[in-house]
Amino acid sequence: LARMIADADPMGLDADAFAQVSVVARGLHAMETMLYDPDFNGYAADSYACTLVSVIAHDIARQAQDLDRAWREDFAPLPRTAGEPDNALYLSPKEAPQALFTQLYAGVEFVADQRLARPMGTAERPRPQLAENWRSGRSLRNVRLSLDALHQMATTLAGRHVAAVDEAFDTAAYFAGSVADPAFQDLDDPQARLRLESL
Repeated sequence: LARMIADADPMGLDADAFAQVSVVARGLHAMETMLYDPDFNGYAADSYACTLVSVIAHDIARQAQDLDRAWREDFAPLPRTAGEPDNALYLSPKEAPQALFTQLYAGVEFVADQRLARPMGTAERPRPQLAENWRSGRSLRNVRLSLDALHQMATTLAGRHVAAVDEAFDTAAYFAGSVADPAFQDLDDPQARLRLESL
């Protein structure tokens, strides 16, 4: 992003060309950097950097629309037709719920391994700047929203509330409520680290 701004890279001014830019300069992480990092957010309203923010936003919107369309039109019908002759992805009716359960499990692991463990690092070397969306203070909010969505998915897959599952997610919500810094930037404090470990 800094190089694009310094060079006034023409790709940062063209919403269509921007799709060819490196992934590190695209998406929500790039947008967060532009809006919340003090090295990037002090530009005038008519600057290249402000135009770049608009182009990044347009690119994110286009990616979201493409993903939504692909989900609804290309993927969503497949679990519903699992085992039917023209469904090459799910060869039997059991495979679709198994795949969704695998995604549920992977989602919980992602929260634990990426959203929590990465910034925790080790006791000797915490890595708070690896927390997702730490600049905007959304790290904990992202964890909470993910856990809420995963809880809903688990309930939907089961077709009912399951006491042990509800209790596990309620416990996670309880420990999330004890985290003091929503950006996980206080991990050099042993108590803060313990709260995140508990979560």
